[in-house]
Amino acid sequence: MGLFTSKEKIFPLIVHRTVIFLFVLCLLTLLLYLAGTVQSFLDTTQSMLLSIYITLGIFLAVISIFGALLGIRRFFLHRKARELVQSGVYTLVSLFAVATITLASLIIVASKGNV
Repeated sequence: MGLFTSKEKIFPLIVHRTVIFLFVLCLLTLLLYLAGTVQSFLDTTQSMLLSIYITLGIFLAVISIFGALLGIRRFFLHRKARELVQSGVYTLVSLFAVATITLASLIIVASKGNV
């Protein structure tokens, strides 16, 4: 049996790799924003980085919630505790994404001031 023998195996793999990819992109964008704060990037550049981060974070939150639901479904089908643990990890990733999206939105609003 190969890795791609059925849709039931390939779909969780695609979700898992997409979540990892988006999580790494979010971390890199966040690190670039923090480096820009230290290096005194322009305000427009910082706002653009936060907007990119919010967009990536929304995608990460949606896909990780979908992964959590998929893990719960697979737990009920296969009765493996590993699926429940993966669902918990996806939930933590989605909570991280939502918390940092909120923080980034607050930073954007605070930086704009009273317009």
